[in-house]
Parts: sequence; C-alpha cells; structure tokens
Amino acid sequence: MLKRLMGITMAFAITAATLMGCGNKQEAGEVKTPATEEAPAEEKEASAEKTGEFDPADSNQDGKVVIGYSASSLSDNYMVETSEKLQKLCDGYGYEYTVMGAEGVTTKQVEQIENMITMGCDWIYAMILDPDAMEEVFKKAEEQNTHIVYIGTAYEDLSVFTAALAAAQYDFGYQAAEAASKWIDENYPDAEDGTIEVAVFKNSILEDFQKRADGFAQIENLNPKAKIVETYDLVGQDAAAAKCQEYTDQLFMKHPDVKVILSHSSDYGTAIDEVIMRTPTLDPATMGLFSVDWLVPAANGIKDSAEGKSTFRALVASGDLNQLVLDLIRGDVMPDEEKYVYIPMYTFDAANIDEAFEMFGN
Repeated sequence: MLKRLMGITMAFAITAATLMGCGNKQEAGEVKTPATEEAPAEEKEASAEKTGEFDPADSNQDGKVVIGYSASSLSDNYMVETSEKLQKLCDGYGYEYTVMGAEGVTTKQVEQIENMITMGCDWIYAMILDPDAMEEVFKKAEEQNTHIVYIGTAYEDLSVFTAALAAAQYDFGYQAAEAASKWIDENYPDAEDGTIEVAVFKNSILEDFQKRADGFAQIENLNPKAKIVETYDLVGQDAAAAKCQEYTDQLFMKHPDVKVILSHSSDYGTAIDEVIMRTPTLDPATMGLFSVDWLVPAANGIKDSAEGKSTFRALVASGDLNQLVLDLIRGDVMPDEEKYVYIPMYTFDAANIDEAFEMFGN
C-alpha cells in the first residue's frame, strides 16, 4: 500500500522524490465521510445553528459548504480531470460544487470569480492566468469570507488569499529532463556527445510555464549526449492538441532522428505520441517521451511502452492536489506563516507507475 502522503505541517521539500507519511492522514485518494453526511441538508443546517458546531469548511457558517473551482481553461484534459475529481470528493463530503473555465481569458476569469463570490462560495480553488489581475478580486473574496486557494507565489499582502500551493515550475521541467537523461544513458550508453536529438514542446503563456521550459533545457547540461534541435511554443493555441500533432509531423520531416521529446503537459504528450505511433517510418522502441502532469492516457502509455505501443517513458506529477485542497479546506492541513502549502513532486516511470494509479485513484 502506498505510504501515507501528507501531514499537518506539509513541511517537506518540493523537490523530494518520495514523501514520508504522518499517522493522522488518510491514504491518498481515499474519501473521508463526515459523520453527518447521511443527514438531510436542512437537518444538518438546523443542527449546526443549535449547537454552534459548523464544518471547518463552512466559512459562512450557514450549515452548508459551497466549493468553487476556477480553471484557466476547461479545454485542457488535466483541468477537466481535476474538476471531475474535485466533484467526487465534494460529493463524498456532502459539499456543493461549481466549476467555471476562463478559456485563457483573464477578464473572464475575474468575472467568474466575482460570480462565485456572489453565489456564496465558501472556498475557491483557482488555477489563475494572471496573478496581478487577480489581486483585487481575491482581496474582495477574502473580505466577504470566501477563501482563496491557488497555485503560485504568495502575494506581498497576505490578506489577499488564504493559501498558496507552492510549486516550482522550473523543478517540474528539470525533473522531467533528469528522467530523460537517465533513459538516454540506459538506451544509448555508447552514444557520442551531441548525437541524441531532443525536441521541446512548451507553452510560454505564463512566466512560470517558461520556467518549466527552462528546466527542460537543462537536458543538455545533465547529459552531454543530448542536443535540443527544435523547440515549439504552443502559446495562444486554442486547439493545442491539434497544433501539437501538426508540429510533430513537421518535426520528423525536418529531424527524422529525434529520439527524445520533452512535453509541457501530458495532454500535449498524448497528441504527440499518437502521431509517432501512426507514422510508419518511426520506431517507437527507440524513442522516449517525457511530460509533466498526471493524465491517465499518459500513464497508460508508460505501461504500453514496454510492448512498443507507446513512446511515453515517464511523467512528473504533483501528487493528489485535489485531496490536498480538500484537506486544506477542512483544516487538516495548515499553511505556514507565509501561507504556503508545499506540493510534493514525483517522477513516475515503468518501475513505479502502478503506485501512481494507486495514488491518484484511477
């Protein structure tokens, strides 16, 4: 059974490859059921008003909990999966749930968060496009007792939010590059320096995402055999998967000997892998695809790669953020003095991919 994942203080390094557990947390992916879950909502509300005992997540203390998820785009499969898992967890706790996708438009995300405040959300989990543009609406939310949890750097004014999930995007990219370097050494031990061609698929829409690409670029320093021959930027692409496939076709027309691809996301990676697998002139057994973010098709690809049915070799993921958010909302995890909650990072390959399925409950 996978070790227990997260303790009260969350005081672990973001670059840790494994995470030690604490005895007061449930297994990853397990849904805790509140003692009052079976009672009707009206009965729970009346009971709470009489006793003064409210769910820690009930910041409005009205006997119900409303959770909002503000996604930067619901055209991204990772964010769709995130929403589905949050919905399931909220259902398990008896919480109301709402989701809105900004589809890459900052002004739309601001309006959607304002709508969630008006709806009476107790908590909003936000994957934000522009931190500067969010500051005022976040502060407005906190002033009206709607608590904000987001991924990113803490605001200087700590009253703007309740918790920031800390994730170093450079480290995600670097860890994927490390996995690629290891694979190169295992599969091309006698290759000369600069002979293993590498392509990078990035998305520079956010400064942090550019840092992820900067981490990818360290492949050349990690392994002198590697040489980046092409970089594609998916910034501004609404149909990113289709554009990835277009770029992949272009890549192998120009560089037919590319052996390693570093993909900004597993969503992009699945599109890239599909093109490789349908191109008869390419040999999947000689190639390695490395991506960031948990996605079931990518994880299945890692399993299939052992039989030559995929080029996916490893992905870097941040653990079960959905359960982490719910633990934070319920008071089972507390931010530090700067309101950070640190996100664990994992690299999953053929050796431990079964643990990943156990962790994410898929």
